[in-house]
Amino acid sequence: MGHRLGLPDTYLEKDRDSVMYGYLNVFLAAAFLHAGLDAETVAPLLEEGDPGALRFDDDGVEWRGHRLSVAQLAAARADFAASFGSCSFDEPVSDLNALDLL
Repeated sequence: MGHRLGLPDTYLEKDRDSVMYGYLNVFLAAAFLHAGLDAETVAPLLEEGDPGALRFDDDGVEWRGHRLSVAQLAAARADFAASFGSCSFDEPVSDLNALDLL
């Protein structure tokens, strides 16, 4: 598959054909579902590869005409998305820096 939000799927040659969804893609897709958007509409967000498709501002985030408010993001965090697991601490931070989100 392609890249999620402009970042490589994996650095391991043997896993080049594995689908690895970006954690930001997964979190935002889940938050949109939690806010009531249907699964058919949200599914393409898992494979979103264009960093420009997401726009963050003081009021929330927008993805291809769909919007989550800060309150909706906070509700998603409070209800189910308190943390995520990663085999690396540095990679998620580096990925957010590469996207100018940190």
